[in-house]
Amino acid sequence: MIKRGTAILAALVALSAAPAQAATQVPKDDWSYTAVQDLASQGLLEGYPKSAAIFGDRTVNRYEMATLISRVVDRVTNDPAAAKAAAPKTIDEISKLVQAYGVELAVLGTDVSNLKLGVASLTDTAIDHQKQLDKLAKTKVESGFGKIKFDGLLQAWYLAGSKEVTNFGSGQGTGLGISGAQNSVSNTFRIRRSELKFSGSINPQAYWVAMFDASKDQTVSSTPANTNGTAALQDLVVGWHLTPTIDFEVGQQKVPLSIEGYRSSANLLTIERSLMNTVPFGSGRVGDIRELGAWARYSQPGKANATIALLDDGGNRQNLVDDNSTKELMLNGQYFILPELQVGSYGEISGGVGANHNNRRRVGFDFDYVKAQHELTGEYVEGWDGGQATTGAAPAKRLKTQGSYVTYAYKLNKTWQAVARYDYFNINRDARQLEKDLTLGVNYFIAGNNSKIQLNYIKRNTFGPASANLGPSRYVYFTNFQQSF
Repeated sequence: MIKRGTAILAALVALSAAPAQAATQVPKDDWSYTAVQDLASQGLLEGYPKSAAIFGDRTVNRYEMATLISRVVDRVTNDPAAAKAAAPKTIDEISKLVQAYGVELAVLGTDVSNLKLGVASLTDTAIDHQKQLDKLAKTKVESGFGKIKFDGLLQAWYLAGSKEVTNFGSGQGTGLGISGAQNSVSNTFRIRRSELKFSGSINPQAYWVAMFDASKDQTVSSTPANTNGTAALQDLVVGWHLTPTIDFEVGQQKVPLSIEGYRSSANLLTIERSLMNTVPFGSGRVGDIRELGAWARYSQPGKANATIALLDDGGNRQNLVDDNSTKELMLNGQYFILPELQVGSYGEISGGVGANHNNRRRVGFDFDYVKAQHELTGEYVEGWDGGQATTGAAPAKRLKTQGSYVTYAYKLNKTWQAVARYDYFNINRDARQLEKDLTLGVNYFIAGNNSKIQLNYIKRNTFGPASANLGPSRYVYFTNFQQSF
């Protein structure tokens, strides 16, 4: 009490020598307003949220300003985490405020000795921070021009299952591990994705993206039907922000079809995509396909977005130049009816490969509803492939396909999410070759979508004539271990 009283008495004596300074209002343009607001925005002003506007249009006197500074001092001297997180600029601001309002702080009862110790501690922290920054600067990758960002995605799968009904002998199925001899699903681990993504801004208008998947085959086949999805090079794009809402891009990336096909692999509600986005190429596949071409994008977040793309083909030309003059035109539009509900449609016309190109058409509709812990999303699509006649021959019959799915996810808490999906795809509407799937699963979030484990049970039922593109009826268990950064 004697020490505290002495400090206050000394301060009062000092005040008596400079009463005008202590009693005056702080001018509105004084630097201390900005300094205190800056400290508050960093969460260092005890009792105020980061987003709070401390002063507004109000002018304060020196004692009121000192009270706010005292709260900052209390926070950084009594909270080690706050002190450790303080940047050198922050320490400098606090030191200047303490010097400028030292008399008022003493009158308010601030322990000057502790205050000095607190500032000294912050200074030591700043020195440590600077040493760490200097060390990191020596290890950073230097960019020749602009900024570079590096992201990655690793997915390791374990799948198991068994046949239930063999419709058609020894079909090879859809690449899920089905044995041609027994028509059963092999129990196996698999590196599904090992994506390394680099992106950067060259200047405020220009940007680029390059993504490689190390789990893919390193060779590129000259046969178009075998190239998509198997080559290590996945995306390579250069783009420009023409206006605040319009971008133009050239290169190779996913085609703008299917809301699910466009969704990042890291953010899928189920382990694998729907049938319309996993059936083999040339069998009515819709999305999750990469192609070479040019894209124009319009985007107003939370309101609407649209894409128009002119591409070499509908997915068979990944990493390969085109060999005909016919191109693929794709359109995609999404509109937010409500903040939590968006609806959209997409389409594709013309295109194909070879001197006698394979005509292709797609038309689809989608929706996505997200509110609180609920998400409901679905699509419906119809497709037509083929029909272009070779010179002197009768027109080939067009392959007509049709598909849809509905997925519902419920977030039980921050860690667990339950998922269910019904999936339907008719790979040949004339012959009625189709598959109907029921998927049930749970997602366990370790650190959101960045780190999670997914468990799925899939009941696959196939109908109609034999089709190696669908495989036999069976059930499959999937486990996905995912880490992204």
